Amino acid sequence: MRKIICFIVLVMFQFGCDNSPLEKNKIDRLVENIGAEKTGKLLQLIDQADDEKFNTLKNNKPYDLNDEKKAAISILKQILPIKFNDNLIWFDIEADSNVLVYKTAVEGITKEDLLTSENIKKIGKAITEIYCQDNAQMKNVKKYFSEGVEFMFYIEGQKLLLLKIPTDCKINR
Repeated sequence: MRKIICFIVLVMFQFGCDNSPLEKNKIDRLVENIGAEKTGKLLQLIDQADDEKFNTLKNNKPYDLNDEKKAAISILKQILPIKFNDNLIWFDIEADSNVLVYKTAVEGITKEDLLTSENIKKIGKAITEIYCQDNAQMKNVKKYFSEGVEFMFYIEGQKLLLLKIPTDCKINR
């Protein structure tokens, strides 16, 4: 459970996650990015989900990859929205089959500025650099969303930009 949640947050906040318990420096980075209250709630929700998974398995009930994805998305929805920086607010997340979909509100930037070719390339490059890291950790967690990620950018409630990054890491607009 921790692995998939860390992956999802990693794409937005660029901090390292692995199978080990969250070390103090990783928790400090979470607190810095999402605040102490949301970090505490996130860690509590992860522990509860792990307990629920353990109890499900203990009772010989099936618990598969889809259950894990649903639980992770549910946990993250409970701590959203998260202000990423002065211009971006991560307000929703969902799983569309095997695609992870981020929904982000853009503030302080005009529609025209967001949609310039240069900005689209910069945004795509930033996301791709994180998602397409060639390491065992990223390869392992991509199994949860084997068809990639999508980032939807909204200004004043209107979806203006959709970036799709499939697991082969070729960007499509």
